[in-house]
Amino acid sequence: MADRVEFELVAPERLLFSDMVDTVVVPGTEGNFGVLRRHAPLISTVRSGMIEIYQAQTVTRRVFVVSGIAEVTPERCTVLADEASRPMRWTEARSRPICGSWRVICRAFAIKSRGPPTRIASA
Repeated sequence: MADRVEFELVAPERLLFSDMVDTVVVPGTEGNFGVLRRHAPLISTVRSGMIEIYQAQTVTRRVFVVSGIAEVTPERCTVLADEASRPMRWTEARSRPICGSWRVICRAFAIKSRGPPTRIASA
């Protein structure tokens, strides 16, 4: 218990998760970062991706977040997410308007593409 860190995931509507965990991996804007007890303090923006919660060196829960802010102290990691959902509840159709990613749109429509469409000059 002494080597665990308190993790809280907060969405605008409610507190989604609050518990002591062994490790949590957060998708930071500059890359994923893992948080253990006694981590150096930091504040980071969060990009779209999976938060992975570990208990006994095993991922016990995954949560998809759209964006947000993470605050890390030596005892706690708090993620304030703009939107969060369990991965099985997240659909391509729901992610398209939020992410705006051309690859996500292509996957949703099974389009093979080398990039976004280019504008054709009119004659």
